[in-house]
Amino acid sequence: MIMGCQGIVAAKEACMEKLAALKIASYLPLPYSALSVLLVIPTPLRDAVYDHVAKNRYKWFGKEDDCIVLEKAEMMRRFIDRDEMMRKGKDSF
Repeated sequence: MIMGCQGIVAAKEACMEKLAALKIASYLPLPYSALSVLLVIPTPLRDAVYDHVAKNRYKWFGKEDDCIVLEKAEMMRRFIDRDEMMRKGKDSF
């Protein structure tokens, strides 16, 4: 499985944006993998809900000025490319 910013390529299947989040969730442990049951919802309805959440996420959850991964060592250890992220520094995010 290869993950990028807006998409995922898994089992020779390319998915972009809205579908990618649910496909990624299916590879995660519970409770996150349970979100993959949302794949049975018709695409137009699922896309409308996704767009609504995407439009309002900063209003509901706020937005950080700095990348929290670079600020917390225990989070940084979870990333394979952590050395590259540290070389680039906070300004590149």
